Amino acid sequence: MDEAVSTQLRQDLTWILQAPALLPAPELNWRPGDAFSIDLIDPIIATRGDALEQARHGKLGHYFEALVQSLFSASPNYRILASNCIIRGATRTLGELDLLLEDRRQGRILHLELALKFYLLISAGAGIAPECRWIGSGFKDFMTVKSQRLLSHQLTLPERAEREGAWPRHLPVPDHSQGWVTGRGFVPFDDRNNASRWPLIAPNALIRPWLTETQARQQGLAGRWINKSQWLSQHPGPEEARKHPAPAQWLGRLPNESHDGHWFIVPDDWPEQARASMLRRFAYASSPTGTPL
Repeated sequence: MDEAVSTQLRQDLTWILQAPALLPAPELNWRPGDAFSIDLIDPIIATRGDALEQARHGKLGHYFEALVQSLFSASPNYRILASNCIIRGATRTLGELDLLLEDRRQGRILHLELALKFYLLISAGAGIAPECRWIGSGFKDFMTVKSQRLLSHQLTLPERAEREGAWPRHLPVPDHSQGWVTGRGFVPFDDRNNASRWPLIAPNALIRPWLTETQARQQGLAGRWINKSQWLSQHPGPEEARKHPAPAQWLGRLPNESHDGHWFIVPDDWPEQARASMLRRFAYASSPTGTPL
């Protein structure tokens, strides 16, 4: 395997082990802790490197899942009992189980839901509740909706399946369900140092700035565009042809900085479109509390 590719995979696996939780709910803060040793990484690349490199050029969420599964498969502390398992009831599909694991250290069965997310925070404004201000760059993914769905739907899948007699007979029922949710939050460039103004985000979440294309030019931001296959670690990785226009991540630095970091750069009209999308999605109810519908 090309050394640049193996280095990229090694850095991404290390990032998976070290990246903090993105969302604040305790049920979504599962962390590997000491479950995985850094010594697992080189054997994983030696035995699974080609498959991981192929996954890296597919959907980013699938690549994240492939990295996580490779760690669990290589770890003596866990055994994968099921992955991406569709749970079907008598008349409908109840959901998909990301991972069912035997924790050999504790003698317990863990149901684990995985999510890798990159959200941008839009500036506060009339008509949008503070917790509703995080949005995906494509305008369709909202942090508050994802958090609620993980808690109320995905983590409750085993309980609902048991209640409807749909839990697969060949699988043990989990002792507990948790979410492993990580990624980055991107905040407006002018708000990058105002942590008290960032709602619904884990205290130690990875936070970086976003800028419009005009702001990036005005600030003299140096660096290069990176494809989704390079959105995890800060390793620059092998040179790749740019696949997508903005909005997208950028790896670089300002003139007064000494190290490269991840940035999100959006078209100049993106903030206005993001706000319009949020207003459509989170129209306020007529109640005096202003609870979003």
